[in-house]
Amino acid sequence: MKIQDIVKDSAQIEKLNLELPKFDRAQAKSSIVHIGVGRFHRAHQAVYIQDLMNAGATDWGITGVCLMPQDQFIVDKFKEQDYLYTLIEQGQKSSTVKVIGSILNIIPGYETPDAVIDTIASEQTKIVTLTVTEAGYFYFPSTLGLQWSHPAIAHDMTQPASPKTVYGFLLAALKLRRDQNLPLTIQSCDNIQGNGDLFKALTRSFVEKVEPALLEWFDKNVSFPNAMVDRITPAMSQHERDTFAGLGIEDPLGIIAEPFRQWVLEDEFVNEHPDYASVGVQMTDSVKPYEHMKVRLLNAGHSSIGYLGHLAGINTIHGIVETPIMAQFLASFLKDAGLTVPAPAGINLDEYKGVLVERFGNPTLADQTLRICKDGAAKIPGFLLPSLEELIADGETKATESFALVLAAWFVFVKNIVEADEQLDDAEAETVARLCLASEGKASLFYQDTALFGKLGMNVEFMATIDKWAEELKAKPALDVVAAFLG
Repeated sequence: MKIQDIVKDSAQIEKLNLELPKFDRAQAKSSIVHIGVGRFHRAHQAVYIQDLMNAGATDWGITGVCLMPQDQFIVDKFKEQDYLYTLIEQGQKSSTVKVIGSILNIIPGYETPDAVIDTIASEQTKIVTLTVTEAGYFYFPSTLGLQWSHPAIAHDMTQPASPKTVYGFLLAALKLRRDQNLPLTIQSCDNIQGNGDLFKALTRSFVEKVEPALLEWFDKNVSFPNAMVDRITPAMSQHERDTFAGLGIEDPLGIIAEPFRQWVLEDEFVNEHPDYASVGVQMTDSVKPYEHMKVRLLNAGHSSIGYLGHLAGINTIHGIVETPIMAQFLASFLKDAGLTVPAPAGINLDEYKGVLVERFGNPTLADQTLRICKDGAAKIPGFLLPSLEELIADGETKATESFALVLAAWFVFVKNIVEADEQLDDAEAETVARLCLASEGKASLFYQDTALFGKLGMNVEFMATIDKWAEELKAKPALDVVAAFLG
């Protein structure tokens, strides 16, 4: 039964014990524009906003924006489903089924860019949020600079009336807001350390190059609070389809996520904002200690077992954690990475690591290993290299070896896909494949690219360690190599 019909059927609502929106959606207004209405947004920010609206803050609904033509399916289904979708919060012992209705409208930016620009520029809009993934920032992780030569960025510089990137849309809208003197808060909700600071710097450089006359107003009237977001949200899988089918719910936008969710947000707004703290958002002067911990332990921890798990033929994250030798490696990696993580106030790092292992091991999510392996060209530099660089600088040579094994695993993962003439699931697939082919099978040559990896390739001793583990992974079963690493 389709979700838009279920919500009108009291018997189905009772049978499924559905939690429905508790506000009149017809009377609600949208003051938030969200760019990138993907799975994580629907499992995270949209849920917090529904909590706010359920509590009476019904002016803070969301207008979603899709920028890419391949999102047409999402646009069509949202319209078909009256902008409703299902979220199953699935723990190891119990689950909750919610219908989320905080997204009030969807605009396809690739078809009607003017509608997106006008909505962002509207006086009703107070906040723009975004989840466009690392790839949507069009930046070099090693230099934190914009990819000026990227075709999408070049297009937006020369054809401002039909933008393709967030920068082009925001520039056009900010010019209109300047004319009305309407400040704007822009919140990145992507898994990038210092996401607000980074997006501010990238947006500012775009403004400075394309529309320098806007810069003075921009600096005084646009804010970019940093945020740390956390909720494991697996990609669509057969397990998810079977779960929805078992409940009798037909919802192609439906999502399964873990019960845990966290949003830490800096209190840096230039205009009105909802009472985020009332629904559990942690408001702070600085998210850095929290994101530092999350990126270097959760995100890096995921990657540390993802590539090795895939090489071992284990298809799910919980399956990796349930494999004793991999559980030992994860504990070892978290111990090494933890050397670079000061505990935020009120956080016990050992307890945090223990919760991470428990979350990774949730079998009801059936989180696919390949989801964790995608976009390695952004994740390796973003999640692992900062800790690795600190460990090298601090002389923690022993602790760097677990990182060497992970980097070797990513190289072999890439090599296997490229040599099989298969497509890498990576926004930088072309670059990564080119580097892999040029390396002639040698991991240390692969890591010489300074645009992606900075100065890492100049560390001869560490490169030798990566080569050692890469050769082992090419010659032996991955679990045997991990066992040898653990001694």
